[in-house]
Amino acid sequence: ASWPCDAPKCDYGLLIRPNTTVCFLNLFESWAAGAKGVDVAAWVGDEAKRADYMGYLMEFRSTDSSLDQVIGFTDKRDFAQGPSYVQIQALMTMPLLTPLASKYAIEDAANKFIKSVPTPPTARHVFQWTFDWVWSVTQAGTVSGLTTGMAIAFPIAFIALILATQNWILSVFACVSVGGIVASVLGFCKLQGWALGTGEAIAGVMVIGLSVDYTIHLAHMYDHAGHELGASDRDTRFGYSVAAMSGTVLGGAITTCGAGCFMFLCVQVFFFKMATLIVATIVFSVVYALFWFMPLVAHFGPEGKQGHLDFGAMKNAVCGK
Repeated sequence: ASWPCDAPKCDYGLLIRPNTTVCFLNLFESWAAGAKGVDVAAWVGDEAKRADYMGYLMEFRSTDSSLDQVIGFTDKRDFAQGPSYVQIQALMTMPLLTPLASKYAIEDAANKFIKSVPTPPTARHVFQWTFDWVWSVTQAGTVSGLTTGMAIAFPIAFIALILATQNWILSVFACVSVGGIVASVLGFCKLQGWALGTGEAIAGVMVIGLSVDYTIHLAHMYDHAGHELGASDRDTRFGYSVAAMSGTVLGGAITTCGAGCFMFLCVQVFFFKMATLIVATIVFSVVYALFWFMPLVAHFGPEGKQGHLDFGAMKNAVCGK
């Protein structure tokens, strides 16, 4: 059986890949005919042959350790009464790392098919199972944690910017830039046809840390120009920031992209996706840092003491000094 499935992620319109279903009964009957010279299929329904049938089945189970999980003889049930459980295994058409939203339709199709299959009275509990359904719980937690991660990462990024630049205006501009980078990367994933899965959720939080790097360096140099050169106008600060840090930013982008590009050679889908996400993050980070953030401060950046936060004065005011 190939189990028909009309869910979007079911390849070939099938739930199970053709010729991958393994039924232990077929293997058992072939083994019994070759090793014992008996037709055990003819014994089915004959109570007088039940003990012999189950004895051969247990002997067949011992010929291959992989059958231990397929034919479940346990101490809780006399072997003559048969195994406590059995499995029929098959390979699904569902791709590896299928996003959570696409899995629901596939799991629903599998459950509906199982319910439609006639079962003998002795089969009390018939169900389908795959580790992917267990992994779905982890995926759901990872995806739901994306919003929580962003809610934590953005304030931390803002605090880091405040501490680095001591200027709330630059910090706000930088956070807007970081938000644009995150939105662009996730939008790029959408254009690739990727649904929000584990890799995308992890990258969504990771991209905040990567994207803030170049912007924070440029913002720090813009603010540092006031201390290093005594510059108060935005044109001089802009020029100093670009001259001091643009080469470093580009160099860092090249090395990080180069490191990420090696993962494009990986066979596993997860590493290929991570390579795509890392390279996309770095490219968007450089574009936003040099062609969005810097033009923004060139036209609207703080001058003189605008937006400056004097932590020393704040400390004295709080401590009453």
